[in-house]
Amino acid sequence: MPVSTVEEIVAALASARAEHLPVAIAGKRHSMGGQAFAPGAVVLDMTGFARVLAADAAARTVTVESGATWEAVIRAANAHGLAVEVMQAYSGFTVAGSLAVNVHESDPRFGPLVESVRSFRLLLADGSIVRVSRRENPGLFGLVIGGYGLFGVILDVELSLTDDKVYRKSERLVDYREIAAAIAADRADPAVENVFARLSIVPGRRLLRQTVATTYRATTLAREPYAAVAPPRHTALKRFLFGLSRRYGWGKRFRWWLQRAHGDRFEPPLISRNNLMNVDFGCLRYGARQSTDILQEYFLPTCPTGRTRRASNSAGRTRGRTRSPRPSCATTPTSGW
Repeated sequence: MPVSTVEEIVAALASARAEHLPVAIAGKRHSMGGQAFAPGAVVLDMTGFARVLAADAAARTVTVESGATWEAVIRAANAHGLAVEVMQAYSGFTVAGSLAVNVHESDPRFGPLVESVRSFRLLLADGSIVRVSRRENPGLFGLVIGGYGLFGVILDVELSLTDDKVYRKSERLVDYREIAAAIAADRADPAVENVFARLSIVPGRRLLRQTVATTYRATTLAREPYAAVAPPRHTALKRFLFGLSRRYGWGKRFRWWLQRAHGDRFEPPLISRNNLMNVDFGCLRYGARQSTDILQEYFLPTCPTGRTRRASNSAGRTRGRTRSPRPSCATTPTSGW
């Protein structure tokens, strides 16, 4: 059931409640888990409920409806020289879908998405609408973010923003036994604002034993020449190469060679934060009915010292930026697509 207004969502929920039907909430439909579906359910298609409601440069916040994509958030923030703090690797997903799974990102200054959420409005099963934040209905704040849509329908979200900077990319080949230490060293560098690693997918003795570690460091370059949000680069080519690596061993070797030796052909050495985060997941699109993809993603504990992070309690509620005298431990993703 497509919805585009609060009134339509409230009416759909009231109808389902009257008929004793379960409700499922759909964005781009990429979240995993059977809890998001139910036989005979009323499916709320939230992708039409996607307006940017406000962007406040002084407060460094943006407020969007729950079906808005991260690309819409990026563009709204970019108009004010600001950028998203936390989102997943692809910008085509919906904001509320990301909240539902509490996604992570690759900026070592931030933890999962919960850290950048200021507040949101929530439609409860009884039809009432409540505002949820760390101060208002704080119990719901910890349940809804990462709650897979089981506690209500998120209506709109207020997010914190950070500066849009120009980054310089560097890449190096690292043995798998050294990757945790290498990433920990990157995280300890205050100029590093994005770091991740890709594991080798080459069959044989190199499988998961080599990594390409990618680091983006903030520069002092003027933002203007890099500020325009460009369309995602090389999506069709990336999809073609990804398809080769799905089907053939030589395709895996070829793709790994490109990643290892020719990364700059796909992503420029200088890029703005907003353009770095504006990545189209269409390169992963797959139409085969008799096979599927498995994402192998590993989270490495790394403990840099002297970095400013947000401290969170067990419910995921942020208490503000703190500087701890002890190492602040977090995780950095590595993937083996």
